[in-house]
Amino acid sequence: MSVKDAKLQVRQLKKQIKSTNSENDLLLLKLFVLMIFLAVIAAVMYGKINLPIPF
Repeated sequence: MSVKDAKLQVRQLKKQIKSTNSENDLLLLKLFVLMIFLAVIAAVMYGKINLPIPF
């Protein structure tokens, strides 16, 4: 393997790492939003947040 091929491979690996990191960031953001949603539902269920529901 020549130096040129090695540099090209390093660049490709760096691109893969960046794309993987951005995918992980998006996954963590989705998980964070889901946890907030579940916390709000739990708070409503246990009476910590009162919602006026007109009947």
